[in-house]
Amino acid sequence: MAAEPLTIIDAHIHYSAIDLFVDTARRVSHVDYSRWGLEAEMDDSGITAAVGMGLMETTRGGFPDPCAENPMALDLAPLPANLFCCLGINPQPLTEPDGVIYQARIEERLQDSSVVGLKLYPGYYPYPASHEVYDRVFGLARDWQLPVVIHAGDTASPRAILRLAHPLYISDLAVRYPEVTMVIAHVGNPWVMDVAVMLTNHENIHADLSGLILGDATAIDDFVQNRRLMDSIQTGLDYSGRFDKLLFGTDWPLVPMRPYIQFVKRLVPEKYWPYVFSRTAQRVFPRLRV
Repeated sequence: MAAEPLTIIDAHIHYSAIDLFVDTARRVSHVDYSRWGLEAEMDDSGITAAVGMGLMETTRGGFPDPCAENPMALDLAPLPANLFCCLGINPQPLTEPDGVIYQARIEERLQDSSVVGLKLYPGYYPYPASHEVYDRVFGLARDWQLPVVIHAGDTASPRAILRLAHPLYISDLAVRYPEVTMVIAHVGNPWVMDVAVMLTNHENIHADLSGLILGDATAIDDFVQNRRLMDSIQTGLDYSGRFDKLLFGTDWPLVPMRPYIQFVKRLVPEKYWPYVFSRTAQRVFPRLRV
């Protein structure tokens, strides 16, 4: 009997008019960073749906932009089919006396059924994930029963503060908000072992496998052939053993989709592929209907 086709959901991509993404797509990953390019790659890779992380900049090259609107959505028009959104949070307005106004704006956007979660960018913005500035955000996530995806690990901006992007701050949150589902982006790379411990200790914590490589198909192949680089990730994943709590994601347009799928298949035992590539995403994002 033939095996069932593997359903694939890309749980972490970008679709914003950010100079960094446009330039990376053109010069590094060599992908077509447009609606037509995204739809073509999804179709070619058998990806049925994708989740875009809301992000905006008000001036070219301004990311991380303290003046970006709150919440941040997907602003690279036109929007393709089967693209959902995690609203990005700019914490700067939430620190102001009228921060409650921005909380109301976020809640208004949560009524859109295509919004499946919230996204934080600690490190890029000068607050760790556990900072009280995000309490309103986690209150909304709890009330609306939506997950929060949290950047952790290496950053793509020299203006980011790396220590604030350490994943261990998220352990504090897991205890403070046990009813909120959290996804650690990029499995906290290079702090993968720290995330591995958190996957075993906190039932409400998950991690996605996006953004572990930057570049085109050749760069992905070079990474796979480098045993030390592969081991730096594989060791943490094997240590936790919680492959059922991992989500597939590419961080597109930082890499092309099809070769990244093959890369993730090398990291994950085949019996867990249905979970990593779709089932866990469908559980973590209850609004995701594919």
